[in-house]
Amino acid sequence: MRLSLAVLLLLGCDGATPADAGLEDTGVEDAGLDDAGLEDAGGPMCAEDLRAPFTTSPCSQATADCAAACADATCAENCFLADASGACIQCWDANQLACWNRNGCQPQWNCIAQCIRTHCPTPTPECIGDNCAAEDVAYADCFEPLRMMCLERTVDCLPAP
Repeated sequence: MRLSLAVLLLLGCDGATPADAGLEDTGVEDAGLDDAGLEDAGGPMCAEDLRAPFTTSPCSQATADCAAACADATCAENCFLADASGACIQCWDANQLACWNRNGCQPQWNCIAQCIRTHCPTPTPECIGDNCAAEDVAYADCFEPLRMMCLERTVDCLPAP
């Protein structure tokens, strides 16, 4: 499942965002928020989990050349996955996720991120599928119409021409 890979890369095993990999640290995750029991008139509220796009370009020129030769997003993603720096594919995921969230999917992201923190101390696709399937579907339903628009944000991960 693609979303679970993005979630795993962004949440990591300890739930922390790799700020040292070029991702802007918003400080939200470390605030110690635990409002899983809060509710408003519309139902349960999920703790805000803001994600910013990478502020650096961690991918190599070889990745840029590879992606430029691609005819579709799957090919380009494979180029990012093949980059020697793990920060390259993290940038791909983080920049798309930040774009999706800025364009209306922040509430759904908050809920899947909270579900994973609550139920999957070591996030795995199996744990997410078993415990957070409804949140996963809600988030995917939100970002799917934004996928192509936000795919453009991944070019920010590549070195300047």
